[in-house]
Amino acid sequence: MHDYEAVEKLIDRLVEGLGPFDRITRVRIRVSPIYSPDALEQAFEMVTRDTPLEGAELEIEGAGEQMCPSCGARWSPTHDDLAGPWLVCPECASRTPIESTGLAVLEVVDGPAPKTVC
Repeated sequence: MHDYEAVEKLIDRLVEGLGPFDRITRVRIRVSPIYSPDALEQAFEMVTRDTPLEGAELEIEGAGEQMCPSCGARWSPTHDDLAGPWLVCPECASRTPIESTGLAVLEVVDGPAPKTVC
């Protein structure tokens, strides 16, 4: 459910500054592994209905590389690497606290609203 709430807040922020003829066609975000990309995409599709973002493309990037403090392994954590509030190292299975729990907007591409042809 936190995925839906995060997307809802994101859409509210993006729509807030738009005029009646503005439209957003793509949003690129970086997310913490606490979010499921599938759940974010589904929430984005639901929340953007009847907004200037309807039909926009959502690009999701992971939080980046993580280093295990126990064994030094480096990997790009995903939602599957979570165990409660911890990331689990794929090499040694040690647990590390999640550093970032946020969602950051990296890029917003806008364009004119679609024209209605009569």
